[in-house]
Amino acid sequence: SSVGDSGSAGQDLDHLAQVTEDIKCAADIIESRIGIKQIVVLGLCTGADHAHRVMVADKRFVGGVFFDGYRYPSFKYMVLRYLPIFLDPKRLMAIVGRVGKGLVGKLSVGKGGDGSELDEAIFTWVLPPKEQTEKDFKLMIGRGATLLHIFTGGERETYNYERQYFDSMVFLKQHTDQFEVILNSEADHTYCLYHDRQKLYGQVLNWLEKR
Repeated sequence: SSVGDSGSAGQDLDHLAQVTEDIKCAADIIESRIGIKQIVVLGLCTGADHAHRVMVADKRFVGGVFFDGYRYPSFKYMVLRYLPIFLDPKRLMAIVGRVGKGLVGKLSVGKGGDGSELDEAIFTWVLPPKEQTEKDFKLMIGRGATLLHIFTGGERETYNYERQYFDSMVFLKQHTDQFEVILNSEADHTYCLYHDRQKLYGQVLNWLEKR
């Protein structure tokens, strides 16, 4: 609601709560018109956030496919991410230089700021605490829901090997029949290339057939 040509929902809700209600309304229409009461929801990036939230809120959503969704670091992730930097003096010095310039820039702007803090608050996706996400996953899995997380090389700075989820949330190792992760390391965030999209379609369809 309130996006593009869509009118306002007329509810006094914050953005995320409104998005959740909008998706639930879509499920209401599906159920009322064709009688389907079990739904799989798919979401990309912030859409994955929306898909996660509605799965928590509504048990009709029995499956979820999340493209570059929530992700949390593990010890192996930290090693793969940062060890090559510390072993390369040129890269390390370049990072130190960028950090130094950033600090100087903040000091020169002063307390008044240049509005960048507001931009960051609007355009940066802040992940929920890992403890909350673990609680959500346990709720979904307890209901019998199945989840598929697919990551791309476009998110390699935050998700850099396929088993990262199972190392960052160890309890998931007991639920591999309900929680699956795929890493398409050669694909970009929005699957611009045709063969990457075709591969993605096949992965999702295969997962749906196994449900």
